[in-house]
Amino acid sequence: STTISWKYDPKDPTPSIGGCIFHPQNAGSVDNSTLEQEREDIITFTSTPLTSQLEIAGRVKVEIYASSSADSFDVFTRLCRLEPDGRSMNVCDGICRVYNEDVCTSRAA
Repeated sequence: STTISWKYDPKDPTPSIGGCIFHPQNAGSVDNSTLEQEREDIITFTSTPLTSQLEIAGRVKVEIYASSSADSFDVFTRLCRLEPDGRSMNVCDGICRVYNEDVCTSRAA
């Protein structure tokens, strides 16, 4: 496994775009590529291109091992579909608050 480190500044929170938010014009599937490229506190993992169509059904699960110097922190994950033109369109996401070494389980919306 690989270790990845980053700094998060609570004075500069990551903007929330798309997904399950309470704003009719900004909810749903939106292009995340600009935000992913501009923010140093967003980590992305990209698979190789699929060679055939993939159907996802049921709950999506992400397993992440994380630690922090803070007493608590939030883990936000988002599954995106990368389009041939470079757009990164969100499919589903989930957030979980972790206290010390608690286990975080969150169902993607």
